[in-house]
Amino acid sequence: MYSKVVTGLLCQALFVAGASVNVERRGETNQTVAANNDAENDGVITIKMQLGPQARGTSWWSWAFDNEDWSKTPYVTESISTIYESKVVTAASIAGAAHPITFSNEALSVNVINNECWVSIAGSGDVQDWIDNLNLGTDAIYYNGQYVGRGFDGFVNGYNEYFSLGMNGVVDQSCSGVSKINFVGYSRGAGIANILAAAYYQFSTYNVELYTFASPRAFDVATSDSFHMRFPQIRVMNDEDVVTSVPFSAWGFKHMGDVVCLNCRETGRNSEESGSIIAHLFYNYAAAVNSLLG
Repeated sequence: MYSKVVTGLLCQALFVAGASVNVERRGETNQTVAANNDAENDGVITIKMQLGPQARGTSWWSWAFDNEDWSKTPYVTESISTIYESKVVTAASIAGAAHPITFSNEALSVNVINNECWVSIAGSGDVQDWIDNLNLGTDAIYYNGQYVGRGFDGFVNGYNEYFSLGMNGVVDQSCSGVSKINFVGYSRGAGIANILAAAYYQFSTYNVELYTFASPRAFDVATSDSFHMRFPQIRVMNDEDVVTSVPFSAWGFKHMGDVVCLNCRETGRNSEESGSIIAHLFYNYAAAVNSLLG
């Protein structure tokens, strides 16, 4: 049944495009990400995009999405400072670059930039394949034998391979002398990056930040709640990206982190999009990030 639901969603492909950009800032915008579960929508920065006639592959404002009034100018809502905007741009550049270090079915890259280590987990080359094979189970997460929480088992498997195949040693060597690790991931890689960031935050000596694009839900509710905003976590979500809706929240999974919604209005921590696999393509994420935040 789950496969049929997702397959139906994937069939509804929509075009995503944008033109000129205007920026509005409400209140002070120099705050950092707050470690506060109740401050999910504070310090909002609103970026309004004027969409041209080719936007979304339609004539001017001819379609409606998400039951919203799109006769009004759509916008991207954030609750991050300009410093984190810049880091999102850096993260997008890294996520879109080569990931030369392979482990099992996964791949990663490690870069040291401005005395910070950036560890990026590559996204799956076949999105529909891994979505169709979601079995909705959770598995326990451990870091050197210490319990972290529970996550979606497909991502926990990738996390476990990271350690069993010695990727932690590769990262430690590459990041030697650096105190901060920024975990980055796109799509399935974002699911694994979520788990790595939580585990490293809890038990490693590194300061940790997390930047994800098109992230599925990685944790069960209890684990997500325990780590939400405990460290800087920025989840970038594109309008109509179906992958952000899986695994479904109704089945016990939950997003964490501060939301940056590209061409869409959602701001809530567990918000999601649905309807298009085209919107999930990293090319569309990179183009929107560079246009809005670059």
